Amino acid sequence: MFCFWRTSDLAVFLMWGVFMAESNCMNGNQTTQNSSSPLAEVNTTLYAQMGTKALLCCPAIPLTKTVLVIWTITLRGQPPCRISYKTETNETIETNCTDRNITWASTPAQSPDLEINAVDLGHDGLYLCDISSSNGNFQKKHDLQVTVPPEVTLTLGENSTAVCEAIAGKPAAHIFWTPDGDCKTATEPHSNGTVTVRSTCHWENSNVSAVFCFVSHLTGNQTESLELNRGGGKILESYIPYIILSIITIILIILGSTWIFRKCKWTRPEASPVVEEDDMQPYASYTEKSNPLYDTVTKMQACSVSQGEVNGTDWLALSDS
Repeated sequence: MFCFWRTSDLAVFLMWGVFMAESNCMNGNQTTQNSSSPLAEVNTTLYAQMGTKALLCCPAIPLTKTVLVIWTITLRGQPPCRISYKTETNETIETNCTDRNITWASTPAQSPDLEINAVDLGHDGLYLCDISSSNGNFQKKHDLQVTVPPEVTLTLGENSTAVCEAIAGKPAAHIFWTPDGDCKTATEPHSNGTVTVRSTCHWENSNVSAVFCFVSHLTGNQTESLELNRGGGKILESYIPYIILSIITIILIILGSTWIFRKCKWTRPEASPVVEEDDMQPYASYTEKSNPLYDTVTKMQACSVSQGEVNGTDWLALSDS
């Protein structure tokens, strides 16, 4: 842990120095020489985070004594670009320069410094400012190194193993663990200059419940933590969306089935209406009128009644006698 924080403090100190150098164009340990020494040269290394603005400074020479300013820019993998400014004629000449993000900080008549509006990985390279003055020639060379903050992930493996990754950082990050374990670190360089650092750590002690991964980088430090004993819960969390989707699907199926059952359910047939006697009278009359069989029965009944009446009359007459 002590070494880690010492590395962190060193990184903060370097970033503070870079910030001051970029903001105020401090000359650092620049030294001046008299005219007997034709050249005074200063070399600096600058770190600029991708996407930020960078300021590249020339030697602090009064413009009243400046005759010619020449910037030579050598980006990695590209031919040199040359920008020159003559104070006498106020003339600027560019040769083989195509990057429009690299411009004068203000105007060459006011300041010979250059500015990069949005630093990209392609801006890695050497920037040389050469000033010719009445006091001699002065140079300042910048080795610009673009930094990229890594993406940090911490995942749980099998058998009390954890994997910490610092993905696509520039320069490569440093990974530290707490508590200490059996750790193996591997690096994977990428074509754009970034590097992925992967550290796999295993703990034999079953009492280790939580681990911490510390990632140290020039752009800033990051910390991730992981509970080893709750790996099953973390695995379950990955299935929660699928579980919720399954429950919603089952509910929709139940609701759909209920709706279809209610829509298509079997209904009891309605009872046949009772036909009143009065309603049957017209039909009965029609039957009596139009059915020959009914006429025959009627006649037979009439005959029986007539005969009975006759028999009754005769019986009454005989009784009276």
